[in-house]
Amino acid sequence: MPVHSLDELKKSPKFPDMPSSKWFKRNIIKLISKNQIFPVLGILFLIGFIFGMNRYYDISNFDKYYGKSLSIDFNNFKLKDSHNQQVTETVFEGKYSLLTFGFTKCTGVCPVNMYRFKQLANDFGSKVQNLQFVFVSFDSDRDGVEELNSFLKNYSHENLIGLVDDETKGIDLAKSFIDQIYTRSKDKSKDYQIEHNGFIYLIGPNKKVELVYNQKQTNHALIAQDIMQIRKDHGYKNEL
Repeated sequence: MPVHSLDELKKSPKFPDMPSSKWFKRNIIKLISKNQIFPVLGILFLIGFIFGMNRYYDISNFDKYYGKSLSIDFNNFKLKDSHNQQVTETVFEGKYSLLTFGFTKCTGVCPVNMYRFKQLANDFGSKVQNLQFVFVSFDSDRDGVEELNSFLKNYSHENLIGLVDDETKGIDLAKSFIDQIYTRSKDKSKDYQIEHNGFIYLIGPNKKVELVYNQKQTNHALIAQDIMQIRKDHGYKNEL
């Protein structure tokens, strides 16, 4: 006799009942009692971590470069340089660039990065013509052209560019990268500090962010090697 109703269909041996919530609870308890749930949770955590990291990092190239591979599309911008001239994202066209974010009253990571820039400029010698170093301030309250010039003169070298707010705010550009900036409430001192990562980014001649370096990656020779490897891997015609 054919099955006509939904209730009868469910009772058919070809369509057994789905496991109930009691079934799931019973089996989860079994896994816990046998200490089998923890490896499962560990695997799920690892998968989630890998996917999360892959949002910013190209993990397939972790061992290929000294820096970490990135996938970032930064926004167009209009900032001012130390000559009070407007600068846009085209500043990154046709040259290799090392970029960092900071502020002129910084007493920690910013002076260290500027010193690293100066050392790299010396290391590259005549080849530095095709490599530029860019410092972008994210301190809208205290940094203008005058403060920028006073800061840059301590690290003056060829192809060093400093940028401050114009139509675009430096902090908005920084946020389109992966720099974390922890703004503190302003205290009575004008020299209050702003915690931030102080990463250095390598940008190719096509305005593509290629690699990022943290504060522990201070080997200038390996950074230079990365630039040469990026040129080879991506077929950039621009010499270095």
